Amino acid sequence: MKNTRIPQRYAKALFDLAVEQNIVENVYNDVLLIKGVCDTNKDLLHLLGSPIIKSDKKQSIIKEIFQKQIHQITLTYLLIITKKRREFYISQIAKKFIDFYKDYKGIEVISIYSATQLDQTTRQKILNKLKTFINKEIELVEVINPKIIGGFIIQYNDKKYDASILNKIQTLAKNFSTNEYIKEY
Repeated sequence: MKNTRIPQRYAKALFDLAVEQNIVENVYNDVLLIKGVCDTNKDLLHLLGSPIIKSDKKQSIIKEIFQKQIHQITLTYLLIITKKRREFYISQIAKKFIDFYKDYKGIEVISIYSATQLDQTTRQKILNKLKTFINKEIELVEVINPKIIGGFIIQYNDKKYDASILNKIQTLAKNFSTNEYIKEY
């Protein structure tokens, strides 16, 4: 993607309109639906990104898919994006809109990577610890990554806490590679 500001600008415009019209929750639910459709149907994204298919045809496809399921303002917005030939960015605009919404609602998304599924008590201990220094509502996203062997990695914003076995092994290997043996006899 050449210009990463396009999705952000369009998402901000939609978000500002939703706030102004006092329909943020409705538009947020619409955007979740749109993102879900885009994520599960790659053919739709290819169709929308195709320069061969005319804008009128794309608008009629969008109407057919979403007209009965989303708010009129969201539908009009999608049609305007299509008319402006920005329909390729719909999925990215949806992601940016969700980011704006979570920031607006004071929700901090924290990713936790672990080798296996966390049990409820461990998850709750981690949440309680995170709540002591994060003054926002926390949305915990769990990702299973068997490569980290054990432990976990917590990541949010630009911060990262790595308590994984893989990290400890890599640190130990690094220490062994730089540790020079000196004979003293």
